[in-house]
Amino acid sequence: MAKAKRQYVCQNCGAVSYRWQGQCADCGEWNTLVEEAAETVFSAKHDLSRGGRTLALETLDAHSPMPDRMLCGIAEFDRALGGGFVAGSATLIGGDLFDCGGGITVLEKMPRRRINNPLSLGHV
Repeated sequence: MAKAKRQYVCQNCGAVSYRWQGQCADCGEWNTLVEEAAETVFSAKHDLSRGGRTLALETLDAHSPMPDRMLCGIAEFDRALGGGFVAGSATLIGGDLFDCGGGITVLEKMPRRRINNPLSLGHV
């Protein structure tokens, strides 16, 4: 990421300088240059002056409903997922590439129509 450029703004006339000097070159006032953060690409797109949106947090002992899950039909895989896929979520599956007969191979050989068709998946 590129280093943010410094800019110094005169508090008397508003002139901008990219290096600090004791006297403002525009209005001639002394010791009026103050360092301010230059606008970045992020700050140009996002106004964070209001502090962002408010999030409601729950305590650990609060009861929150479990999301609905869809079974894929492989019992052990459904168990590993905590009861099946959660709608709208992404599941990353990883494993050793040289695993002899691992579970990823089973998923690769599973008919795509079974995973892609939500009607073929059982609901819990």
